[in-house]
Parts: sequence; structure tokens; C-alpha cells
Amino acid sequence: MEIKGYEINPNADLQLADLSGANLVGAELSGADLSGANLAGANLSGADLSGANLAGANLPKADLSGADLTLARLGSAHLWRAYLVGTKLTAAMLQGTNLNNAELSAADLSKAYFDGASLWKARLLGAKAVDAKFSKVNLRGVNFNGADLTDAEFSHVDLSGATFHGANRENTKYYYVVTSENYGFDI
Repeated sequence: MEIKGYEINPNADLQLADLSGANLVGAELSGADLSGANLAGANLSGADLSGANLAGANLPKADLSGADLTLARLGSAHLWRAYLVGTKLTAAMLQGTNLNNAELSAADLSKAYFDGASLWKARLLGAKAVDAKFSKVNLRGVNFNGADLTDAEFSHVDLSGATFHGANRENTKYYYVVTSENYGFDI
């Protein structure tokens, strides 16, 4: 499949590609290199991006609902206000990733690694974040209501204004956590 002059297929080299606003619904991009690509406003719903490299990619307001990003590398990617409902981010690497105001409800974040990321005011309602690691992350105002945080680890994070109503926090670990308000959060 060709979109905007780029060949879309597994393991494709799409570094720095301009795919902004592209319709990539159900695209097969497993293992593709999309580092530095511009995917602002693109529709990637149901796409297979497992093992893809999206480091430094620009994806604000992109639709990744139901996409598979298992083992994807999203370091320093920009996903401001991205729509990731039901997205599979199992064991994804999200160092320095901007997920501010992102919609991650019902997403699978199991074993995902967030280091130095920002999820300010993101929504993770009913998300599955079993054994996920959040280190040096801005989690101010995040909605974790109904999320499964079993065995998750929060280290050096700011949880001010975050909500956890109905969240499963069995065996969840907290180290050096900042909170300024209590909205269902109790260590």
C-alpha cells in the first residue's frame, strides 16, 4: 500500500516521513522505522505497529485506537491529545514521551516502561497497567479510575490531583511520590 508517496508495509523505513493526516487504518507496520516521522492527526486505528520504532515521532491528535504497539519504542515521541482507547502498549518503551491529555482508557500498558514521560491530565480509565513502571513521570491530574495497577511501580512521580477510584492497586509500589490532594489516593 502506498500513502503520500510512501510504501506502507512491515519493516518499512519511514524515518522523517510526512504522513500527517494520513488514513492508515489497519496498516501493517510491524517493525517499521517511523522515527522522527510526522503523523500529526493521522488515523492509525487498528494498525499493527508492534516492534516499531516511533522515537521522536510527532503524533499529536493521532487516532491509535485499537492499534498494537507491543514492544514499540516511543522515546521522546509527541502524543499530545492522542486517542489510544483500547490500544495495546504491552512492554512498550516510553522514555521522555509526551502523553499530556492523551486518552488511554481501556489501553493495555502491561509491562510498559515510562521514564521521564509526561502524562499530565491523561485518562487511563479501566486501563490495564499490570507490572508497568512509572519513573520520574509527571502524572498530575491523571485519571486512573478503574485501572488495573497490580504490581505497578511508581518512583519519583508527581501524583498531585490524580484519581484512583476503583483502581486495583494490589502489590503496587510507591517510592518518593508527591501528592498535594487526596482523590482516592491512599498509600
